[in-house]
Amino acid sequence: MVKNTQFKIATFNLFNYLEPPNAYYDFEKIYTAEQWARKQRWIVDYLNEYAPDVIGFQEVFSIESLKVLMAQQGYTYFAVVDTPEVIDDFIFKRPVVAIASKFEIVDIAAVKHNTELVEMLGLNSNFTFSRKVLRATIRLPHVGNTDCYVVHFKSKRAMIESDESTTSSAKTEPPSSEKNIIDTLKANVAG
Repeated sequence: MVKNTQFKIATFNLFNYLEPPNAYYDFEKIYTAEQWARKQRWIVDYLNEYAPDVIGFQEVFSIESLKVLMAQQGYTYFAVVDTPEVIDDFIFKRPVVAIASKFEIVDIAAVKHNTELVEMLGLNSNFTFSRKVLRATIRLPHVGNTDCYVVHFKSKRAMIESDESTTSSAKTEPPSSEKNIIDTLKANVAG
C-alpha cells in the first residue's frame, strides 16, 4: 500500500524580505526589529496553515535569513540562482526568487530566454529577463524528477492611457483607448 501520494506546491511573494538594518531601495525603507519579527511570523503562519511541500518565493533580499527560517520549518532543500544588488553598502535593490522544498532538489539553473522568440517578438537584441527565472528539478514522491519554475513578473505601471478627448463618436469605430487595448491584446496573443 502506498502512503501519502499527495503533495502541495505553493508560491509566496514576501514583499521586500530584507533583514534589518539593511534597507530596500532607499535609506528610509528599513524594517524595525518588531516589523521584522512580524514578517518572520507571517511566513511561519503561512507555512503552518497551508503546509506546502515545495514553495517558490518572490522578492527575496536576505537569502541566508530565509534559508535558515525554512530549515527551521523542515524545508531541508533551498536554492537561488541570483543575488540581489547592493548599493551604498546596505541599500538593496533587485530582489531575487528562491525555492524551498521538503523533497530533494537534484538540479537548479537560471532559465535563459529563447533568442529566436525574442527576435520574433521584435524585442531588443540585448533583451534579458528583468529578474532571473529559477528552474529547480525536484525528486517528488511517486512522480519522480519534476521541473518547478519560480518567476516574478516585473510590475508594469499603466501602459494604456485613456484620452477622452480623442475618443471617436462614430458607432462603428471603438474609442482610441479601447482600440489601444484591443491592439495590445492582439500583440500579446501573437507573442
